[in-house]
Amino acid sequence: MITVTLAEGAVTLQGMRARLNHLAEQCSAEGSPPGVAFIDDIDGDGFPEELAEELLGHPQDRPYSLVVSGDSSRLDPARFASWIALTEPMRGELVNGAVRTTVSFGPERERASRLPMVSAQQAAEFLGLTTGRIRQLVAAGELRRAPIPVRDLVLRRDDVERYANRRVSAMTLRVHDVPTPPEPRALSYESLVFVAGYQLHIRLWRGNDETAVLLVGQLRGQLTLPREQVLEVAAGLFHLVPGIDPSSTSYIELHTGDRGDLEKYTLREVTFQIPDISAPEVITFERALPVEWDELLRALGTRPELYHFHGYTAPVIEEHLRTRSPVPVEDDRFKVRTKVKWLEALDRLGDHPVVESLTRLIVDDLWLSTRTPSGVRMALDDTGEFWVDDSEGHEEDLAEVRKIFEETVARVSSDLRGRDRYQVAGYPWAPTATQYVGFSLPPRLRELLAAHPDDSFSYTREEGTRLRSMLLDLERENEEHRPRANADLYEVAGFGLDVMQPRQRLSLEERARQLLDLPRPSHVDRRWELHPSDPVSAAYLETIAWQDDRASDFTAAEKADLEKCAWLFELERWGRAPDGDLVGTGRNSSGHTWVGVVQTIASPRPVQPDDALVSARITGGDIPLFLERNNRIVAMVPSHNVYTGMNYGYGGGGPGEAACAVVDLLERAGHPAKDGGFRKIEARLEDPMWAEGTNVGLLVRDLLN
Repeated sequence: MITVTLAEGAVTLQGMRARLNHLAEQCSAEGSPPGVAFIDDIDGDGFPEELAEELLGHPQDRPYSLVVSGDSSRLDPARFASWIALTEPMRGELVNGAVRTTVSFGPERERASRLPMVSAQQAAEFLGLTTGRIRQLVAAGELRRAPIPVRDLVLRRDDVERYANRRVSAMTLRVHDVPTPPEPRALSYESLVFVAGYQLHIRLWRGNDETAVLLVGQLRGQLTLPREQVLEVAAGLFHLVPGIDPSSTSYIELHTGDRGDLEKYTLREVTFQIPDISAPEVITFERALPVEWDELLRALGTRPELYHFHGYTAPVIEEHLRTRSPVPVEDDRFKVRTKVKWLEALDRLGDHPVVESLTRLIVDDLWLSTRTPSGVRMALDDTGEFWVDDSEGHEEDLAEVRKIFEETVARVSSDLRGRDRYQVAGYPWAPTATQYVGFSLPPRLRELLAAHPDDSFSYTREEGTRLRSMLLDLERENEEHRPRANADLYEVAGFGLDVMQPRQRLSLEERARQLLDLPRPSHVDRRWELHPSDPVSAAYLETIAWQDDRASDFTAAEKADLEKCAWLFELERWGRAPDGDLVGTGRNSSGHTWVGVVQTIASPRPVQPDDALVSARITGGDIPLFLERNNRIVAMVPSHNVYTGMNYGYGGGGPGEAACAVVDLLERAGHPAKDGGFRKIEARLEDPMWAEGTNVGLLVRDLLN
């Protein structure tokens, strides 16, 4: 790093220019380190405005970064590469200086970010100390110098605040604040615990410096906890784990999450503030940020033991803690047992025309899952096998499966083999707490796989329409409230509806139109959280004819439908929308207002070219779309549940569902979408400008060809 400081003593303007020119020459040479010019204008009169304007006017010509301290009323910080506010701090309040720079500082790899900092004088005034005492605290390691290339002493604001509050409060450590240990930290505590209603895998490492790292593992199948539950869990752990001091502990969560068709362990650090150390059960949430495995390894000095994803469960962890040896775990990631149950249920249907197609889909799904490169990546493990036929007399079948595996791996890039194969499969390193065990195929599936050695097939439009209609009928006949419903048949019908879609030989427009043409339920329930500042949802609720419970025209079945869609909240009132939909509102246990609607799918909503399509406030999940005419909501666009509900601004199922609904809305109103119409509408609903906190707004005229 090459640095130069300007406005030191009585340096002239000519001298400053000479320093900058020399810095530019040094930084421009090939292989030279990055340069930083530190401009000190703390007194407001030491830095010539002529030179400031010269530098600000041609930032593209500078081969170095600028870091400025001074009076922001004279020099606009937005025009500099970096800015540190170091002027006139108020007692009890540290100035939050925002530094943005493109260089990396020191071995701790402080990346380009917003980094709050204060000067030594500011820190002294805030703490009621002298600047000499501040320098002593830095030398003793109790305060940390900020990682910027300047000679003046500049400190991290959060370090100063933590030092000021440590006698009355405590804050957990960020991972990058944990010192690199001279030798690996020792695992001092490990246990499966129940806290705040959750079972968690807890590990605590501690070093000779008494700094600790607490790793909170959330078991397979657990979702990321909401903030309120995270606070409960942390408060419970600070009481439960022996000898833990939150102020010298870094709190890290370990999650098992999806990564496409793979899974992946991810880390997240959570910082907590304990306002009063005499009452440690009261904590507040500061921030939650992702953490890289390299940073955790640096803080620990050792690798934590890992479990295979499918083995990160309470029974497996308990056995490993008891035996301290790898636990064999069977991996049924392709749900072979479930598929066998489905086949048994289909057998009871006799010669029903859907049986053969669903059986083929089950076998096809097994073959495709295990033979594609993505399937290979999922199953990379200790043995390198997915499932095996280990019964006597099937050695040739087993050899064939292994041959298929080897051929598939050969088609995948070479980095899937050797030591790196676990990283490609989603692990930072090879699991050692568990040992993979292949799944033994039952005889029924062995026979089917032998009968269909290459079972990849597809459908024409007519075949797909006929099969999808049969699957929809089978699913409806076995819904839980129907007499003689069969849960296995309901599940396998849903499975068939999911996996048959990509097997159709159709264009995107043809597939979307086919989905809309197929038989659909007459009613669909929708629900969304009412944002307090959402004008669209408020305007929709103003159109509802609210009912008096004693004089309601709702039938018992309609009330039951509305109750079914309002499982998240308790209905407080209900009514009917202008287009006939049933609408209810109420509050959930957290006090948030929700809206539930039972939509009539079949009836058309008249659409005019001057109408607009507007959405409720985007907050995530299924967001409704409304038809607006003359600044008044006239209808809610029906959702056909082609995908998983409407959402906007990303290339997932939500925009596709909304596009299908809009195409159907327009076609029913006499505005058929021509070739490319679906793509055009979907692209508009995927527009990244539809971000969280906004409302979609599209003119119908712009969507018509």
